[in-house]
Formats: sequence, structure tokens, C-alpha cells
Amino acid sequence: MADEAGTGHGIPSQYALLWPVLEAVQRLGGSGTNEQIAEAVARSVELSEADWEVQYEQSGEPVFLNRLAFVRTYLRKSGLLASPKRKMWAITEDGRRMRNEEETVTHVKEYMRPAFRPSDTVTWVMAAGAGGQAWPGFLECGIAALGWSVGDLRKYGDPRGLREAVKQSDGAGAHATSMLWNFGPFGLMKRGNTIVARQGQHRILGYGQVVSDYRYDESLLPGYAHTREVKWHPFEGHRRTSWRLPKNTLVDYSRQKRLEDLLKELEDLPVVLDTESEPKPVTGRTLKWTSYSLEDALKDLFIPDDQFERMHRALQSRKNLVLQGPPGTGKTFMARRLAWCLIGAKNPDVVAMVQFHQAYAYEDFVQGYRPTEEGGFKLRNGVFFEFCEKARATPDIPHVLVIDEINRGNLSRIFGELLMLVEADKRDEEYAVSLTYGEPDDRFYVPPNLHVLGLMNTADRSLAVVDYALRRRFAFETLEPAFGKEKFRRFLVDKRGVEAELAEKIDRRLKELNERIAGDSELGRGFCIGHSYFVPGEGEGVSQEWYEEVVRTQIEPLLAEYWFDSPDKAKKEFEELLAP
Repeated sequence: MADEAGTGHGIPSQYALLWPVLEAVQRLGGSGTNEQIAEAVARSVELSEADWEVQYEQSGEPVFLNRLAFVRTYLRKSGLLASPKRKMWAITEDGRRMRNEEETVTHVKEYMRPAFRPSDTVTWVMAAGAGGQAWPGFLECGIAALGWSVGDLRKYGDPRGLREAVKQSDGAGAHATSMLWNFGPFGLMKRGNTIVARQGQHRILGYGQVVSDYRYDESLLPGYAHTREVKWHPFEGHRRTSWRLPKNTLVDYSRQKRLEDLLKELEDLPVVLDTESEPKPVTGRTLKWTSYSLEDALKDLFIPDDQFERMHRALQSRKNLVLQGPPGTGKTFMARRLAWCLIGAKNPDVVAMVQFHQAYAYEDFVQGYRPTEEGGFKLRNGVFFEFCEKARATPDIPHVLVIDEINRGNLSRIFGELLMLVEADKRDEEYAVSLTYGEPDDRFYVPPNLHVLGLMNTADRSLAVVDYALRRRFAFETLEPAFGKEKFRRFLVDKRGVEAELAEKIDRRLKELNERIAGDSELGRGFCIGHSYFVPGEGEGVSQEWYEEVVRTQIEPLLAEYWFDSPDKAKKEFEELLAP
């Protein structure tokens, strides 16, 4: 059997080793150590001494033993093996029921794709808006949706940040945070789950199956930006239950005593749509992702085309790129275009965003123990671990993780043993490692289709110099203010309707201010003012009053911070901007 790593040796692939491992454990009486299993499997597949000695070039680890480690992990995760104690493996009842290689491989493949494996055993009960008012919109758009105004949930790497945002936005508490977290990209809701839509606590409007990952879209249903596509099966009218449904907006009903009654209610009623019906999109809008090319990405950019192309190539080849620059230089805007261009479509399902901060840790990012409602602790995977698994499930599709404020976190503390694995030439099972909190024999590596895009503000005095570990593993690209460039002035006039005289004033005064900031020995180019402050949104009224408001509310506080020990200088620069 050919070696899939391309060494030319006869080492079986991981999937080809699944059945021999199960057979070996059976022959050993149902359990065995790592060494016993390895020897039994080697005999079973007639592994030669030469093949036993084959090692990966870089790490020096034996290829055969490395593959066995992955195979044992796959068998354990799919429930065919158990690990009763350290370095011991025992066959389970499910494992004993496997009859041949084909059946075993099919079983494991099913369980090794958690991001896309239907989880139809999970049932959610969800309010369709107050008094059921959102139900027509749910049906028309083919979605289930929530409406808390906290922005895209993909930017919250852990529930703590989301809880604070919910509290500031709506004054809500833990229930709202838990609901949003579970509905979002890192929570418990998965494709294949069932959602039951309710009106009040006694009326069932219909039910459906979740068919997409989380996405943030303000244009589909006004007031309900957190969405998931759902194949709805609405009832004609509604069904009144004889018991109370939960009053919280979204509840996991899977462990409720009334679950069987609820499922029976659904089975007993006719539905309007058949099971193969596609969700009905909003008129004039499609839910499919539109393609996105390099030409699309280059439209209305204030940087040279070759600079964007260079960034795009770096993200492709190096896998890791940091966009650095002063505040307001469009780092987030540029990151979005780079991600779409790399993917080839505006597909938010394969883009995730997290923000680092001083308290962010390995347990939030990779894996760690978290308290449970029952009072104990449970091992939970972090944002990076889950996103790696999702990328691994669809190896032909690029996935992009955007890390905002990447230089605010302690990289060594956050990435831990995985800091080495994000390097472009370490994206392979050869470099797989055991995780700090995982099973000793579980192996993990970063898939080659995952790209990391960091954003870094160069004008933050609270940050130390970026450590060498980050510099060595990432390509860096600096974004600078667009003042003084013809592209910027033309954009303001042609695309945003700014009067030519005002556009020239903005461009000239901010360019001159930045020259003085760059020449200040206490500041420098990293503290210049970015152009994004003066790019109005589409349809936004632009006038002299608008310009003065931006200067007073956004630029003046920044200048006061820059020259906190020279308030007279800050005041002079502020007055220069507002001079007639």
C-alpha cells in the first residue's frame, strides 16, 4: 500500500490503519498499550523493518507511529475505542460491532466532520419575535434570527466579552449572553439541529432544520441581524400546546422532559412545505455567496494595486499576515477584502474574527477547562481549535481567522505549543503535537487552508515592541493615511458627493498635520491620523458642519492624547484644522 506522504514506502494511510487497529485490540483481549497495539498492527499489515524506521525529515518522528497516534485519536473520538487510563486503549461496544474495513472507515469519517455532520438530535425552541411578529420574515427569508445590537458575533472570542457588550447595549444579563453565544459561530447550535418556532408559550408556528452556519446580515430582516438559514416547515395556522413552552427567546429543549411530547406534536401535524423545499429568499436578493475577484478587491482602494497584490500573495504563501498602521487607515476594511479575495467569494461562513487583549489566554483561544452550570468543570475548545477543525473538514476552501489588536495579547501565552504550528511550513500532520489539556495521545496540527490575518495599531502607547516570535512567523504590511493622494480626493468628490473645495481642504490640512506628527521625535509616522475618519458613509450628508463635527469629536481627543504633556500644542493643531 503506497505511502500517502509521498515517501514511496509501503506505510498504510491513516484510514487504511483503522480496521487493523480495531482488529489488533480485539486480538489483545479488548485492550492494550500503545506499544502492544503498534507491534500487533505492524505484524497485521506486514510492515517491513525499513518502513518501521522511516521518519519525517524535519521532526525525525517515525511516520508509522505518527499515523497510529492519529488513528487512535479518530477511533476514540468516534466512540470505537476508549482510554480507561494513561497510554491504555480499550475497545468499546460500538467498536466490537464493526465488521469490516469499509464499515469502520465510513463510521469514522462521519464522526470526524463535526462542523458539517447533522446534529438532528438537538432541538431548540425559539420565539419568532414579540408576539410572533418576525415569523413572516423568517419564512420569507428562510432564516431564524435574533436581534440584539452587539454587532457581528464572530468578533467575540469568549462569552465574557459578549456579556459586557450585551450589558452595555441592552442592559440584559446572563440569559441573553448564553442565548447569543449558543446561536453564534462558537456556540452549541450546529447545522442539522431542529428549531421549533413559537408564539407566546402555547402556540407552535412551525419547525425547521438549520442548514447554515451563523452569519451577520443587517439587510435581510430589519432589526434581526444575527441569522442562520433554516428550511422551515410552517403549520397552517398554529398548534396550541397543552403545556407551557419556555419564555426565553432561545432554549435548548433537548433535555426537557416534554421533548417527546413536543416532537409528537410536530409529527401529528401536516406541513405546507415538503422536506426538499429550499428556503425562500427575500425578493431580489439571493442567499448564495457572490464571487469575489482581485478586480473586485481593487475597486475604490487608496493604495497602489501592486501593494494589495503583494499582500494577497503574502497571505497565500506565508499563511500569516499582519496589517499594521496608525488608527483610521482601513485595516479592518482591507482585511475583509483580502479574506474575500483569497476565498474567491463573500462567504462569511469561512471567516472568523477575534480580538486579543491583555487578559486573553490559551484557555480562551485553544482549549481549557470551564465551569459548568452543575458546579463542575468541562474541557471546552477555544475559537482557534474550533476554526481549525472547521477548516480541516473542508480542505479545498480557504478559511481566514482575523485577529484584531494582535499585539495586545501575549502571543506565547495565547498560542502556547501551537505558536510553532502556525508557520507555513509546519502545516502538516508531521508536526502534530499533544495539547496541554488534551489526551496525551491526541494529536493536533494547523491545517494548510487556514490563514491568520492580524491587525495592529501602531499608535498605542500601552503596547511594548512586538516580540520576535510574531515577527518571525508573520509577513508584515504597513497601511498609511491616504491624504495627499489623488485617488482619495476623487473618491470623496465622485463617490461621496463632497464639494471639491471641502475635499481639497480635508486632504491638505490632514496631510500637513500628519507631516508635523511624523516629524515629532516623541511620535513619528506610526501616530499619523488615518483617512477613514473622513470617509463618510453612502448617503451620509457631507458639509462643513460634518467636517467640524468629526474634528471635534474624533480628532481633538486623539491630539490631546498624543500631546498629553503639551496641551498648548494639541490646542494649536486643533485650531489649525478648524481655521477658516
